[in-house]
Amino acid sequence: MNSAAAGSVLVARYHLVAPESGDLADIGAWSARDEVLDRQVRIAILGGAHTLDALDSARRAALVSDRRLARVLDVGTDGDLAFVVTEPFTGTTLTDVVAAGALNPADARVIVGEAAQALDVARRRGVHHLALRPEAIRIDSGHVIVTGLGVDACILGQDQPEGTRASAQDAEALVALLYYALTARWPGSPIGAGALNPNYAHPLPAAQDAAGVLPLDAVRRDVPADLVALCADTYSAHGEPDAAPRTPADVSARLEPWSSTGVHLPVPARPGAAGEPPRPAGPVGAAVAAAPA
Repeated sequence: MNSAAAGSVLVARYHLVAPESGDLADIGAWSARDEVLDRQVRIAILGGAHTLDALDSARRAALVSDRRLARVLDVGTDGDLAFVVTEPFTGTTLTDVVAAGALNPADARVIVGEAAQALDVARRRGVHHLALRPEAIRIDSGHVIVTGLGVDACILGQDQPEGTRASAQDAEALVALLYYALTARWPGSPIGAGALNPNYAHPLPAAQDAAGVLPLDAVRRDVPADLVALCADTYSAHGEPDAAPRTPADVSARLEPWSSTGVHLPVPARPGAAGEPPRPAGPVGAAVAAAPA
């Protein structure tokens, strides 16, 4: 993608240590050290046709502060390299958590509820995510972290709709994350395959019937009625489309209350990390009933 290499120092400040994994082809991720403030950071080196738009959007995202959002610390260029500096990405992605087993409803409620509240903070500052997907959600010691705010959608060349439509798009994606967490199937629109690194695959799509996405209670028998209704209102004629959430705040309101003590699950390691297989999911995997024929 670019001339970045381990040992390089950007703008006489950011020392690139080692490449990190990421699902987007036009973002090269690095662990790095801020030699001025003596702290670890993450550097996203941007490429592709939408780099300038992503830099501008990242500058706006830097004005948003919430403990559940990976904070943008700096934005800049060094020669032919355009970069965004954030806090390190810690924890495990929702992709890897669900790979060990679909979540129980209580944990799914916490994860999506916390993400929704974080994105509502951003919405009130005029910033929207617009590229929510399982890889953009991390669980770290029971806490939820949303990554990619202000960068991912722009680097993907996603349309940047006005505020009302952008809020509705984020709200719909939050419900998609809920459905995915509970079923390991994605009801939303997939990211184009060419935008993903070759090592990453799309989540499997959700099954559908004539009315749209198959209702949650047709896939699992242990999901509370309010979660079934939220997904149906958003994705299926089985629900009430006029009741579909229009903002992240709408999503969080329909998920409340949830546990104030965080997510209670042993998070598996990324498959292959440090040469070890993922740890068993333990209580995460409530059994998923097969969809009716």
